[in-house]
Amino acid sequence: MPAHPTANAVDKAADSSNTGYVEPGAFNKGSEAGQEHHRFKEVKVYVTGYGSFRGITKNPSFEIIKSFIPESQIYLHPSESYTIKITLLPHPTAVRVAYADVNSAVRELYNTADFDYILHVGVGLTGGYELEKIAHGDGYMVGDVDGLLPNGGKAKDDETLTKEGVLWHWGGGGSGQSSGDWIGTGLDVDWMVKMIEDGKVKFGDAKGNAVGIAAFIDETDAAGKESGIGGKVKSIKQKGDNRALRTAKQKRAENSGYKIKASTDAGRYLCEYIYRKSLEEAITRQRRGTRKPWNWNHAEANSEWHQHEMDNMSKRVLFMHVPPVGNPYSIDNGIECLKQVVALMVMDGEGLRLGADTNRS
Repeated sequence: MPAHPTANAVDKAADSSNTGYVEPGAFNKGSEAGQEHHRFKEVKVYVTGYGSFRGITKNPSFEIIKSFIPESQIYLHPSESYTIKITLLPHPTAVRVAYADVNSAVRELYNTADFDYILHVGVGLTGGYELEKIAHGDGYMVGDVDGLLPNGGKAKDDETLTKEGVLWHWGGGGSGQSSGDWIGTGLDVDWMVKMIEDGKVKFGDAKGNAVGIAAFIDETDAAGKESGIGGKVKSIKQKGDNRALRTAKQKRAENSGYKIKASTDAGRYLCEYIYRKSLEEAITRQRRGTRKPWNWNHAEANSEWHQHEMDNMSKRVLFMHVPPVGNPYSIDNGIECLKQVVALMVMDGEGLRLGADTNRS
């Protein structure tokens, strides 16, 4: 299996003659192959977390990641006849919060590690989780733990940056100004956020002799249609039925998941920097291949993102911000949410969503 993340899964999808492999999405089409064979596929997802910096002695990103050491398994069941074994491969140590260390770590990972997807994790702002859509190549003005910038030069101190009006928010937040120098993930982050918010990813015991956990994803009403509990709340508001409204809101809360949002501002610090470098590596390998990356299955394919899709996106890379511990979530909450993110990465990346066009060119 090649060391880079873009080859294995896509090559298998293009060649359904692999032993025991049937084209993803067949279960959606009611094919005879999907009914007669139980399909099984293995996917590896690498995960990284950061170390201490600026008063954060125990970075929750690595506290979450190290719970999976040496590795963990999630068995994703898109249908009764299809199982994907996801192996979570945690980076064994916390990545040092320094630009030079990130450069060497990412380069080594892509040259030596064996994975299909990679999820980078860092600590962000209070309030909830964030999935980052893009990473910029400019605007890194705050020094790392060594007081240095990406180019190796010495950074200005915080007081000087504050006087110059430089907004520094290492946790991102989704509100920063975007320049034209960005690349991003091809994953449908908005769909992933919606699924997690609505509590659509459930875990249970792995089946048979498998060691790990089983993931089940409910795509009912995942497109945000005015139906189900959310639609009831809206229609009850229009009718002015206060008692029914309270009941509907309570049911929605009971069925909701974690607070999470999509972001286009990863903070212009080490979190965004590792995301940028990882995307650069993945996209470089993508460009070297003979195949086109992916067909696009979400609304952003027809927006400004469409202009970047062929040369500036990769479905194999994602960044996740987790809040500081207790604001409002615990490490155990973070572990659970990360597993949901991983399951959805694979679901979208492998073209297994309901109604997805799984034909890859």
